[in-house]
Amino acid sequence: MYPDPADIKKHRFNLSVNDEQKCLFAEEAQACRMQVTPTILELALEGLKWRRMHASHSANQSPALRRANA
Repeated sequence: MYPDPADIKKHRFNLSVNDEQKCLFAEEAQACRMQVTPTILELALEGLKWRRMHASHSANQSPALRRANA
């Protein structure tokens, strides 16, 4: 999963991390045998997917919970 360099220049955004976080990302990338940037992107996309799934499930469960607690 190596990004196209042309996309990086067109759709650039910055991410600030501290030294401890850099080490964590580097360790994860090395364990996955990937470069750091694609590893961070993959983790971010997985987190976003989980967050949206969780929000969807919470929205579906909310009316049922309100009726149960009434």
